[in-house]
Amino acid sequence: RGDVEAGFAKADLIVENTYTVSRQHQGYMEPHGCVAWLDPSGILQVWAPNKNPHGITATIALAVGIDPEKVQLNPVTVGGDFGGKGAVLEEPLTAVLAIKSKRPVKHLFTYHDEFTAGAPRHAGSMRFKTGVMRDGTIVGFGARCYRDDPEQGVVNRENLGFLPLELILLRSDDDGHTWRGPRTMDPPLVGPAFEVCHHVVDLGDGRWLAPTATWKGWDGEAPNGMQAIALVSRDQGSTWPEYIVVMDAYDRGVISWEQSLVQLPDKRLLAVAWSFNQRTGRSEPTPYAVADAGGTFSEARMTGLNGQTAKLVVLPDGRLLCLYRRDDRPGLWANLSLLDGDKWVNLADTPVWQGAGSGMTGEGISSDELSGLKFGYPSLLCMPDGEVMAVFWCEEDAVNNIRWVRIRVS
Repeated sequence: RGDVEAGFAKADLIVENTYTVSRQHQGYMEPHGCVAWLDPSGILQVWAPNKNPHGITATIALAVGIDPEKVQLNPVTVGGDFGGKGAVLEEPLTAVLAIKSKRPVKHLFTYHDEFTAGAPRHAGSMRFKTGVMRDGTIVGFGARCYRDDPEQGVVNRENLGFLPLELILLRSDDDGHTWRGPRTMDPPLVGPAFEVCHHVVDLGDGRWLAPTATWKGWDGEAPNGMQAIALVSRDQGSTWPEYIVVMDAYDRGVISWEQSLVQLPDKRLLAVAWSFNQRTGRSEPTPYAVADAGGTFSEARMTGLNGQTAKLVVLPDGRLLCLYRRDDRPGLWANLSLLDGDKWVNLADTPVWQGAGSGMTGEGISSDELSGLKFGYPSLLCMPDGEVMAVFWCEEDAVNNIRWVRIRVS
């Protein structure tokens, strides 16, 4: 029913956020329990309030080394579940004790056991960039992350590695009440992790670009570096068999993060990125690169901006508006510029929000400074009246907010 990527590329408003859920016990009243008995015929009889009888049977048989046909699982009332009564917990141990003692054995969890050795919901983090179309359709491009340890965080503070993840796409046709998906994307290269920082771009020639960046895995390995790339689809997002290198300076220890990619009126592509030198722990001046219609990007050049995350929008007259987290002065700033051929020309700069500094000073561990950022990820939309609406996240008085501002460009 429809094409997720096509809808996202045509979205009129883009908003991006990271959502985190903690490890959480289901809180049912009835604790886990099990009774096991080896009957005179050699059949291991097991009673357990569990919704996964076949899984318990197979696990017990494997644990005690007997044929699964020698295990008889007798289902009993489960009681409260809420996702917590499908795991195999005390049943194998109870079975072993029953076989060894040759007597019936009952194992009943206390509530202390439940909270320390139960099967709570895993913690997780999801990053989504969502777009709203004028017809009310909402599309989202994000990453689904996996973690078991609630203290693990999203980024490995030892090496800046990222959690295992999948790139996903979702779509809603009813104002977000229901969603289709997620549909998993299959990138053509190993990340092993990827950054979600952008909406899908429709080039108008049948190709779709999904701007992202390769990222270290949790173990710190980055077989393809940490480069800004764009995944390419030629079948309206069904497959993503190609990619374009947008910026890559990893050979000198520089990470290309949080790119912004737009198509210019003459069909060329323009990209900016946050260049972070992991050797010094400091950001470098903001680079830009230009590509022909085919998507081959030039060597990166300097915009003259001292920024970190930066997002672009093309104004009706062809000029460029860039919102960026300024590195040399506090706050989110707006820059007005234009391209003279392939040369970036700055016209004006003004602050938009000055509630905090950039936070990436190089004085601490890079992953800690990254996690401690107080604002960022602006998203821009050129309105019909020529004004630009921008949204961004920020932390104010220990509260995370989404702020918006309208910018009139003269």
